[in-house]
Amino acid sequence: MGNTLTIFDLDNTLIQGDSSTVWSQFMVREGLATQKGYLAREARLMADYDRGEMNIADYVALIQAPLAGIPKSDVDALVARCVREAILPRVYPQAWELIRRLRAEGEQMLIISASVSLLVQAVAAALEIETICPLHGPVLTGGALAEALRLYDLWSRWQSEAPEEILLAHASIHGNTARAAELLKQKLEAKGARVTLCDLTTTEVSYAVANAFYCGKLVLACSTYDGGLFPPMEEFLSHLQAKGFRDRSVGLMENGSWAPAAARLMRAKLEEMKDLRVCGTVVSLRSALSPASEAQMDALSAELCAK
Repeated sequence: MGNTLTIFDLDNTLIQGDSSTVWSQFMVREGLATQKGYLAREARLMADYDRGEMNIADYVALIQAPLAGIPKSDVDALVARCVREAILPRVYPQAWELIRRLRAEGEQMLIISASVSLLVQAVAAALEIETICPLHGPVLTGGALAEALRLYDLWSRWQSEAPEEILLAHASIHGNTARAAELLKQKLEAKGARVTLCDLTTTEVSYAVANAFYCGKLVLACSTYDGGLFPPMEEFLSHLQAKGFRDRSVGLMENGSWAPAAARLMRAKLEEMKDLRVCGTVVSLRSALSPASEAQMDALSAELCAK
């Protein structure tokens, strides 16, 4: 292998035009992007990008919307066809010639791009360039790249990295719900489960959300607060819904002095999400643990460990 590294920009360098715009045009042609004015909106966002003013959240939402609900394998097939039919024909002849010469000489090549990563990966593979340098993340090669692709495949299918692990997230006002959560953790661990305990009143919500996606099962323990959910739990559930949380088994534990309502309210929030399997057993506390609520814990532990 040679001692030099050749770095290619993708858009308007290796290819004529912008690969992200080509992808948007492909989605319209294939009937995936049906929103009126889709390409005009994409053009405005790309103009914002050229001025350094793009709202990235708006752009990601625009690009992702046509693909919602489509299996990853089908998306991969669409990307491959877009690259084959619409992007590779745009590769400049001089670029093909240079790539072939560098490959024959054993030189290292790298693509750097701010375009959508699934496109850049497919283009790089077609050009036989093994290293990609995104502008929004680390440069990955070898085993690190393989691991990133494995995780991406899991995340794209809303699958957890640890299907048997349980996140037990609690929001306690005076500490009784937290103590009950500790006991439930012990009962689950006694059955061989791996449990992560998360205090939503002290944990930054992004860490709690990340753990919920990492684990295959979730237990929510919350105090009733003025007839509603204690705010840390409400915020946590709102973030899960915004991130598309789905396809998990969920257990519920509530607490309330005379009229606990947290389980009903948490269930209502969960019903707004997709493919969540809520356990039939609910642990209901009246301020503190009792023999009846501890028996419910035993039943919930057995139900979660059987899933």
